[in-house]
Amino acid sequence: AQGLVELAASQGYKGDYSGLFAGLVIAMLPVLAAYIIFQRQVVSGLTAGALK
Repeated sequence: AQGLVELAASQGYKGDYSGLFAGLVIAMLPVLAAYIIFQRQVVSGLTAGALK
């Protein structure tokens, strides 16, 4: 894989990461929303498990 990266770099290829980062943000939004909604339950579950 490293050889392919070096070959692409030597040919002047510059990666366009805008689509990748847009996909990462879109994939992360539902997880972040679920965490924000259930944050109190997550924290109480972690503290209850730590005290046992």
